[in-house]
Amino acid sequence: MRFRVSGKDFTMFVGFALILLYLCALATGNIHSVSKDGSFVGLNPFPGLGPDCLAATILLFIIVLIF
Repeated sequence: MRFRVSGKDFTMFVGFALILLYLCALATGNIHSVSKDGSFVGLNPFPGLGPDCLAATILLFIIVLIF
């Protein structure tokens, strides 16, 4: 089986994947921060992409991307 992807479709998929990664990093960073410190990190995705949360962020990203 073969399928063809146009440039526009690929661009839309990459944009969707980046937005999804941002949302997964937000969720993971906020959940980790609330469970550890009791406060939210807000809309900052970098705590979710840190070394202590990166594995959980990638796992959540893959699970959500598949489903």
